[in-house]
Amino acid sequence: MAQFELNLDPFLKLNDITKTAGFSLAGAVNIAQLSGVNGFSFTYDGVRHGVGEQTVEMLTHLAPTSRFNLRILPKPDLVQAALDLPIQQVTFYGEGMFESYKKDLGTFIRKLQAGNRLVSFGIDPDVNALRYAYKLEADYVELDVHSYTVATHPPTQAEAREHLTILAKTAVKNRLGVAVRGNLHYQNVQPLVAIDEIENFILGEGILSRAVFVGLETAIRDMRNLLI
Repeated sequence: MAQFELNLDPFLKLNDITKTAGFSLAGAVNIAQLSGVNGFSFTYDGVRHGVGEQTVEMLTHLAPTSRFNLRILPKPDLVQAALDLPIQQVTFYGEGMFESYKKDLGTFIRKLQAGNRLVSFGIDPDVNALRYAYKLEADYVELDVHSYTVATHPPTQAEAREHLTILAKTAVKNRLGVAVRGNLHYQNVQPLVAIDEIENFILGEGILSRAVFVGLETAIRDMRNLLI
């Protein structure tokens, strides 16, 4: 069964901007864990309002058996924060990441792995990016599947899915775990579930949108059923 990682970024945005009556970030995390989510992820820059160290520690305390994946730019202060916080995985992201931070990435990865953190790269579905992740000895790659999810014609969608299948198989052959993210929702996720090499599906906005109508518990359980 595929893993289900809930991206908390849209929930944090809702919490920060709207202050919606009755919405509780802590409550959402608690419900998500009880409803079958395997892990959580969110973007962290060290200064964003509402996502400081206290917030991270609170969330991890609420879901002690879940994996927490911190998405950060590859910068020294954020790497140190990832080592100081009670999280299990770090995902580096950013445009031109391998070129802009080439000299530092190897050092960052060794430091994080020595601190018992899994390391992943958020990348476009590109073989060169996959090669970089392999050479740097990352643990996972997180493939952006927008090319698949925005395809409106069946042949184009099938072509994008086949490309993702090839990349996922190549990653696994090179000892890289595979996660996917990028506008995944209830109508487009199932064809990717058939790709055995994908072990983790990261969803956020699609879950939140459905939760508005059916409640978070039902929204998560419905997605969980699609990932079986």
